[in-house]
Amino acid sequence: MICFPLKTETLPPATHTNCFVVGRDNFVVIDAAARDDSERQKLFVLIDSFIAKDFVCRAIIVSHQHEDHFGAETVLQKRLRGKFDLEIPVAAHRLTAESLRGKVKIGEFLAGGEVFQLNDGNRKSFELKVLYTPGHTRGHLAFYDEAFGFLLSSENVVGTGSVLIALPEGNMKDYLASLERLKNLRNRVFCVARTARRFLMRGVKSKVTSRIDSKEKGKF
Repeated sequence: MICFPLKTETLPPATHTNCFVVGRDNFVVIDAAARDDSERQKLFVLIDSFIAKDFVCRAIIVSHQHEDHFGAETVLQKRLRGKFDLEIPVAAHRLTAESLRGKVKIGEFLAGGEVFQLNDGNRKSFELKVLYTPGHTRGHLAFYDEAFGFLLSSENVVGTGSVLIALPEGNMKDYLASLERLKNLRNRVFCVARTARRFLMRGVKSKVTSRIDSKEKGKF
């Protein structure tokens, strides 16, 4: 897995949103959020190098509809079509697609429970499961690899700043329920979408429990 920080207009003190390229021979791109051309080009160079090695992109995924989590997916899709004659779907939850209507054309819907069959750098296969985790937004998705113990939490838990739960998209009851679900997953480390330094964080259960406690006490 490659974490590719992209400069975005995210919530301070963070300055970047982490785009994740998960897998090698078979891979997905999650949150290609760049809007600046120079930031986009850095990501495109990496994806081009993968395609040149005959790696297969399974999907370009938008985890949710906030402005700092989308921006380059349609441009990347068009680039892969024009340069490599590839048709790669842009995927998201149906509710995210509704919120992004007129901004991003979502061609594949992820409801939660779908599994992407991917390969790592050693060509060992693994499964990346899509988790439907509403609360931060109605259509929020996270991604889980049980075998390796990785949880891509998207915006459920962040490394820098706090998670905003704002109406009409946000729902605190749903958010806390999603955190309870994530807390009980068997994993060793999770990957966060927004951070100043580290994107890998250990102690998942304690971190999520702390987040639940802070939200229940009204600390945002």
